[in-house]
Amino acid sequence: MTTALTIVITLLLIAGAARMIHLLNAQHSERIALHHYSRFHPGGPGARSGPARPVPGQARRDHSEEPRTAPPAAPRHQEHGR
Repeated sequence: MTTALTIVITLLLIAGAARMIHLLNAQHSERIALHHYSRFHPGGPGARSGPARPVPGQARRDHSEEPRTAPPAAPRHQEHGR
């Protein structure tokens, strides 16, 4: 009897959690639909038309001729007692 009751309660908890996740997902979808034209989407109010303009007074640097360097190695830790 207690095993059957435990199984029923577990299934009810799983069904309740699935329902809550479904409702939260629907709420999130509605929120996204309301903010369809945000600045992060292409063509939104914050989107730029064309390439970014350079800042006046600064020349663009060509990094293709600069030598590449490896990032510094992480320090090694020594074990004590050896």
